[in-house]
Amino acid sequence: MENYFQNKFELRFTADLEKSDLFIYASSLNEESRSAGERALLVHFPINEKDLQLLDDAFMQICQKKYKID
Repeated sequence: MENYFQNKFELRFTADLEKSDLFIYASSLNEESRSAGERALLVHFPINEKDLQLLDDAFMQICQKKYKID
């Protein structure tokens, strides 16, 4: 599973929520830490196939919107 996104997406991690396209969390989310337009996705640890597919779908939607691809 560690190579699931290899050669599909370029992932960059940031601690700055304002610069992020997707906020991935694995526990209860503190609503105060979310900005209004931020996308958030709950995943489980250890990560499973369903979570990987949800992430894949979210990344694809971000790419389609950001880079206007089909």
